[in-house]
Amino acid sequence: MSSAETQPKPQASACEDYQVNRFLGLWNRIKGVVTLPPKLLPFLILHTLDPILFLLNILTIPFPRAKPESQHKWTLADRMLAKACQWSGWGKITESDKKMILSALNNYAAPGEEDSRSPCPGLNAMANHGFIPRHGKHVSLSVICVAIKKTYDFAPTFAYQLTSAAGFISKSSGDGKTWLDLKDIEAPNVIEHDASLLRHDRMFQPNQGAPAVDLCERTLQFAHPPKQPGAPGKKGKSCLNTESMSKALYERRLICSSDQDPNRENKVRNGQYFLPGKLKIFGAGNSAIPLILWDGRQDYIRPFFVEERLAYREGWHPYTREDPAGFFGLSFMYFMLVFATIEHGVGNIFTKKKKD
Repeated sequence: MSSAETQPKPQASACEDYQVNRFLGLWNRIKGVVTLPPKLLPFLILHTLDPILFLLNILTIPFPRAKPESQHKWTLADRMLAKACQWSGWGKITESDKKMILSALNNYAAPGEEDSRSPCPGLNAMANHGFIPRHGKHVSLSVICVAIKKTYDFAPTFAYQLTSAAGFISKSSGDGKTWLDLKDIEAPNVIEHDASLLRHDRMFQPNQGAPAVDLCERTLQFAHPPKQPGAPGKKGKSCLNTESMSKALYERRLICSSDQDPNRENKVRNGQYFLPGKLKIFGAGNSAIPLILWDGRQDYIRPFFVEERLAYREGWHPYTREDPAGFFGLSFMYFMLVFATIEHGVGNIFTKKKKD
């Protein structure tokens, strides 16, 4: 054996080991970003697109919106959104799903006793009109996402964001589909929350799948009266606006969290009352959407609140609304601006009352 073969190999210094480990750590971080989990990639892409759609909506305000017939067509945006849902593990949109979503319109039917319904009037209205299965059971998140976009003319980014919120309570099946029953959304303090404008608190109304008509009518009373013909406004109709919704939310939260409620629905009787910041966001968000979708018009919002019915009979259509949500559909960023205005208004009322 030669002396070269028996000579021990030089050991790496501590400095060299540190440099190698540092390089490997950096490389692993880069590789982790490049090879993002398939379920996370659509989320990042869609949320990068949303500010772009928001700006494009502003630039295209002077141009005509899509025609109402577009609700019955499977567009490029629909195909891309369906593919993003599939990549997210929510399931594939089948031909029968497409037919269901595209053929539904003014064929409202009230839910039956065995049908599953949620605290969300938007999802319930979709089921009542047949945009998603009318029974409301075992509905894939992909169907919910695409149906939200088609029903309400939301941007794909916003439809995806709303559907993602249900991921905490969804279930996965062996066929690669993620699904839920609408009633699953009743899970306390996930999406369902106290001090709702349309439902009594869970302690007083265990069935959160049905609207409380008295609360719905109370909220509608905050609408501003019709303006004189020719004056700025919504064609002489009683309308809710961000100020109206701020006042309604302030009153509802005050009633539910104090001992001053004449109807005794308050924190003294309801020891379960709970409304952290996250759930306040859902409450204000639920108030923002009717203002945008129905231009705040009381005659359009009433059937949605009370019957969970879309106001097709009254002349509403998502592609002909007055609110300038945009050529590319309602973006998440635009929604956030309206929501923030409402929640800021609630905070201002609380501050003013404290000073008084």
